[in-house]
Amino acid sequence: MLGTKAELRKTRFYQETEEEIHSEVIPVLLTSGMSLSEIAKRLDISVKRAKLIAASAGIEV
Repeated sequence: MLGTKAELRKTRFYQETEEEIHSEVIPVLLTSGMSLSEIAKRLDISVKRAKLIAASAGIEV
């Protein structure tokens, strides 16, 4: 049984779900005018990671 939030974050399910959510949310936020650095800050990911996700969605930043 999972005890802590840190343990949950280590699971493959959590990581895959988080990745899927980021893939859906980042393009929407970018097209609504939010900056890449602000998105990265709010999602607690690196700007580099956010840029890669945007690029994979076909959005150039």
